[in-house]
Amino acid sequence: MPEIQDTKAIQRALLGSLEDTMRIIVEDLLGRAVRDAPVDEGTLRGSGSTSVEVHGNEVTGTVTFGVPYAEVQHEHTEFQHPKGGQAKYLEGPLTEMAPRYKQALAKAAQKALERGR
Repeated sequence: MPEIQDTKAIQRALLGSLEDTMRIIVEDLLGRAVRDAPVDEGTLRGSGSTSVEVHGNEVTGTVTFGVPYAEVQHEHTEFQHPKGGQAKYLEGPLTEMAPRYKQALAKAAQKALERGR
């Protein structure tokens, strides 16, 4: 087995690869959530945003909707949406895509580690 020479460089490459992949993931999730979000005038759908942060060895991705009623629309499954959309517009796509997102992060990590050898 080859000796690893520069663990700091490998760590930076790994975090960079995970950060890049997380940006792709949160943008994909945002697109799916916007598609599924309830619509009246489009304000809720237009308020979606993403962020990716690296703190130490942790990469975190976030999808948010910035209107005060976003959580209410998300949580109340009894609401009717005659112009389209549904409750759980963020949770549903995340649950559906989680296995693919995890696989993408695992592949990104593996490729970064292979390049670091």
